[in-house]
Amino acid sequence: MTRKRAIDLTGADGLDNEKRIRLLGIIDRLRELGISENVSLPQLVVVGDQSSGKSSLLEGLTGLSFPVASDLCTRFATQIVLRRAPAEEGEARITIIPGPTSRLDETMNKHLTGFERRLAAVDFGCQEFEDIFNEAATCMGVPGPKTTNLEDVEKRFSDDILKIELSGPDHRHLSVVDVPGLFHNPTKFQTEEDRAIIRKLIEGYMTDKRTIILAVMDARNNLANQEVFSMARAADPAGDEAGVLRIAKNEVERLTHGWFVVRNRSTKEINEGVTIEGRHQRERQFFSTSPPWTELNRDRVGINALKSFLGHLLYDHIRSEFPAVVADIERLSLETQKELEILGPSRQTLAEQRRFLTRISSTYQNEVEP
Repeated sequence: MTRKRAIDLTGADGLDNEKRIRLLGIIDRLRELGISENVSLPQLVVVGDQSSGKSSLLEGLTGLSFPVASDLCTRFATQIVLRRAPAEEGEARITIIPGPTSRLDETMNKHLTGFERRLAAVDFGCQEFEDIFNEAATCMGVPGPKTTNLEDVEKRFSDDILKIELSGPDHRHLSVVDVPGLFHNPTKFQTEEDRAIIRKLIEGYMTDKRTIILAVMDARNNLANQEVFSMARAADPAGDEAGVLRIAKNEVERLTHGWFVVRNRSTKEINEGVTIEGRHQRERQFFSTSPPWTELNRDRVGINALKSFLGHLLYDHIRSEFPAVVADIERLSLETQKELEILGPSRQTLAEQRRFLTRISSTYQNEVEP
C-alpha cells in the first residue's frame, strides 16, 4: 500500500464506535453530494492489473461474491461501503453517484440519482450482483461486463460510481473504491484508447494527496511486470517464493504501510463451489501449516489482518485529513458566495427576470441615444 506519509494507527478504540461511524458517514455523504469534484476527500482505492486477484481480494474483504467477468471488463468505479447492523436490518443498497460529466446534464443527473436497488443481505448473491451490475452499466450508458460487440458503442467508460452499501452483523465499517483493472495488451474488446483512459483514471486517484492506494499484486508474476507499482512509484516516489517473501517483508519495494499476503480462491476451488467462508478456512490453514509462508509476521497475513488494518488506517487517515477538508470546503463556500454577490440579487421569479431585462434595455437606450 502506498501513501505519501505515515499515519498513526493507535488512536482508534474500536472499529465500530459511534465517532468512527459518524466521521466515515460524513465523508461518504460529501462524496454523494459531488463535493469531491472541487475538494479532495480521503479515500481508500483498490488498484491492480487485470487478473491480479483484485476482485478475489475484495470478495475476501467484503464477503460479496463478484461476477466472474467483473475484474476484466469493468467500465466504471465501484465504491463498497460496509456497515455493522443487527441481522434483522442487514441489507444491500445499490445506488449510482453521478460523476462530473453526468452532473453537467440535468436529465442524466436525475436519471442516475433515481437508480436504487434494495435487497435483503441474504438475497444478494453473485447472480443478483451481476444483474444489478448490468443494470447500472445500462443506466450509465456503457457496455456491461459481458458485452462483446463494442464497435458501435459511443461511450466505453463512465466517471460515474456504482455504490454498494452492505450492512449486517458480520461487517466492520469500511469503505473502499474499486477501479477498472490495468491491462498491457490491447484486444478487439479492450483497445489502446481504453488502456489510456484507465491509466488516466487511476493516475487521477494516485496523484490525489488524500487517497490511500491498496495496490494488488499477483504473487505468481514478477513485480517489475505489474504496472500498478511503476505508476505508484511515479506518483509517490517514496516471482519465486523467496522473491515473494522478500517483497512481503517490505525488502524489495518498500511501501509506507508495508505489504500483506492473502490466499484467494483458485479457479479450481471456485468451480468446485468453495464458499467465501471456506476460502477463509483454507487461508488460515495455509498460513499456519505451509512453509515458507509460516515465516511471515502473523499480523501481515490473511484477509482478517488486512481488513482490521484497513479499518484503522482509513479512520485515522480521515481523522487526520478532516480539518483540512473542512477548511477547503469553507474556502470554496466563501469564494462561491463572493461570485454570487457579483452577479447581484437572485432573479428566480418571472417578474424579477422581466424587471432585470427592462433595466438592461433602459440602460442600453440611455447609452446609445444622444
